[in-house]
Amino acid sequence: MAIVKTVVRKFNDELYTKLLPIEREAIDTFQLAEKLIAEGDDRFRRQALICLDNSIELLLKGFLTRKGMRKSEMNRIERFHHLLRLCIKFGLQLDEIDCKNILELHMIRNELYHGRKILVPTLRDLRAWAEFIKKLLMTILQLN
Repeated sequence: MAIVKTVVRKFNDELYTKLLPIEREAIDTFQLAEKLIAEGDDRFRRQALICLDNSIELLLKGFLTRKGMRKSEMNRIERFHHLLRLCIKFGLQLDEIDCKNILELHMIRNELYHGRKILVPTLRDLRAWAEFIKKLLMTILQLN
C-alpha cells in the first residue's frame, strides 16, 4: 500500500498540517520514489534511489527540527553519517541494522550520483528499501 493511501485513509487535513513542512516534503519525496519504482524502467530506478535517499535525509532533519535544532545549526552538518549519529544522540530509536541500511542506501546513492558506479540497483533492492523507509516514516512521524 502506498503511503499516500495510508495518509489519506488515516488522516484528516488538520492532523496532516501538524507535520512540519520538511516532514511533508519527506513524504512527498518518498511518494515520488514509489511512483518511479512502479515504472520499473532503468531510467527511473536511478531517480527513485535518489528520492529514497532524499526522503531519509529530510526525515532526519525534520526529527532534529522537532528536537529544537535550528536550520543554521543543521546546515553545518557536513556528513550524512554525522546527521544520523546526531539524530540518535537526540533520541531517535534505530537499531544497528537500521543504521547500516540507511548508510548503505546513502553510500550507493552517492556512488551512483557522483559517477563512481554506473549500475543502478535492482527493482528488488529498491522495493526493499522503499518498504524500510515507509516503516521509518510511519514510525518517526507517528503515522501508524
